[in-house]
Amino acid sequence: NAVTAVTAADAVEAARGIGYPVVLKILAEGVIHKSDVGGVAVGITSDDTLARECSRMLAFAPGARVLVEQMVPSGVEVLVAARRDGVVPTLTIGFGGVWAEALSDVACIPLPASADRVRAALETLRGLPMLSGGRGGRALAIGALCRAASGVGEALLAEGWDLVEVNPFIVGATTCIAVDAIVM
Repeated sequence: NAVTAVTAADAVEAARGIGYPVVLKILAEGVIHKSDVGGVAVGITSDDTLARECSRMLAFAPGARVLVEQMVPSGVEVLVAARRDGVVPTLTIGFGGVWAEALSDVACIPLPASADRVRAALETLRGLPMLSGGRGGRALAIGALCRAASGVGEALLAEGWDLVEVNPFIVGATTCIAVDAIVM
């Protein structure tokens, strides 16, 4: 569930309809990494906090809007990006969400990339134990992540886009949910 709002009052109404807690994200021209500019607020549980955060984000840039979204369950953050700007189109998958660049734990797969090829690439990553139940943790929905990542690559090829980046997918025990995406 997600609703776009242009005023704090609209955002509060949307959150009441979705149900708290919610996430608030800025939608503004030229803002790609929302968290880098303070454009993401998570775990909002009240009208007052939502209105304050919304007003702050809307003041960021002329024409800014906000996205009010239902909170997703916790899990492991995974970046998936499909690009056309190389010699061949590629799918990149790695760990980190906001830490993707710092962790630099990624694999690149030429497109098209089946779910099986995505799984094989995942198995080369240092962070695989976070998904597979290492150190006594629970195994997460790796199959769902592999199917979703393959679908990102398929969408890039089918639609003729230059970039599809989902950052992050939240991988939980039974599902994988796209939390934020860019398509160009």
